[in-house]
Amino acid sequence: MIGGFAFAVGTLYTSLLARKCNEHYNWPGWDTAFEMGYADDDNGLVGAECYGEDRRKA
Repeated sequence: MIGGFAFAVGTLYTSLLARKCNEHYNWPGWDTAFEMGYADDDNGLVGAECYGEDRRKA
């Protein structure tokens, strides 16, 4: 997860997000599905690259 809000809240945000996702989508991997990125200006670019790479492989 990226962005100023996510970094301000920290790992509590990813824990809450995983719990909410698990309430709606029964998948056992939610606890490890989210991780914090780096607190720099490259997060959007890195995320776009990862998304593009996943789509290219699909």
